[in-house]
Amino acid sequence: MGDVASNRPVVGHDHITPRAPWAEGEMPDARLYTESECYVAGALSTMPPFDKYMPMEALPFARTALAALGNWEPSDA
Repeated sequence: MGDVASNRPVVGHDHITPRAPWAEGEMPDARLYTESECYVAGALSTMPPFDKYMPMEALPFARTALAALGNWEPSDA
């Protein structure tokens, strides 16, 4: 794994984008996420604090959000 969880710039991008401080392990791979998770991650990446980092950093949060919505049951309250 090496030092991928550090706040070093992501290699191979035209601009320098630091890893998010909450990032652990390798950069999330968008190919391992569903289309809806990628869509939600794209939306999240336009809002703070995600807007300062690579959109891929929002993928785990998008997966969690969609899982929570899947378990949510509306109430009459």
